[in-house]
Amino acid sequence: MLDKSIPYAEIWMKRAHKNTPIQPLQSDNYSLRSYQAGDERHWARIETSVGEFDNEAEALAYFEKEFMPEQAQLGQRMFFALDQSGTPVGTATAWKKAKQDGTLVPLVHWVAVMPQAQRQGIARGLVTQVVSVLEAANEPMYLHTQTWSHAAIKLYQQLGFAIIATDINGAENPEYPLACQVLAEVAQKARNEEEMLAGKNPLTFRKTLA
Repeated sequence: MLDKSIPYAEIWMKRAHKNTPIQPLQSDNYSLRSYQAGDERHWARIETSVGEFDNEAEALAYFEKEFMPEQAQLGQRMFFALDQSGTPVGTATAWKKAKQDGTLVPLVHWVAVMPQAQRQGIARGLVTQVVSVLEAANEPMYLHTQTWSHAAIKLYQQLGFAIIATDINGAENPEYPLACQVLAEVAQKARNEEEMLAGKNPLTFRKTLA
């Protein structure tokens, strides 16, 4: 889920093409498959569940506008994670984005996992699959996100992506300083909570009172 309790700031991330290749993961908890006709309904349901859209109709309209014109590519570029019942619960796309000069750059696009299926390694599996597809271009790949997705940003960093101060065109991202500040505050809050939980240990509590 998007954490809309914190300030929003746009973030661009980049993964160098010289990074160690990531092998797609295998898991008993889920399986991956590529786009099939009709999956736009699943995409809309998944993206709406994490707060990217207010309703599925809005999400479906976006899909039809942005993806359907290039539907022929979706079978090789859009992936879905299925739970053990075969229901799609996550998605991610190996896409591309045009720079101002018209050059297309590899882009990890629209990563989402339904709330009830999170923390099971599904997002990692989806992103590694997308990265493995984009690596064929043998050039840096990008990812656009925001501070509201701070939990996902940790995963992206583990997979070799780094936050950059610019966008894909090399222009300064004016929201970069705010993004860094917000992420630092989120990280500090998490550390404080961990310390508080550690303080609940009976032995630690007794030492504090002594």
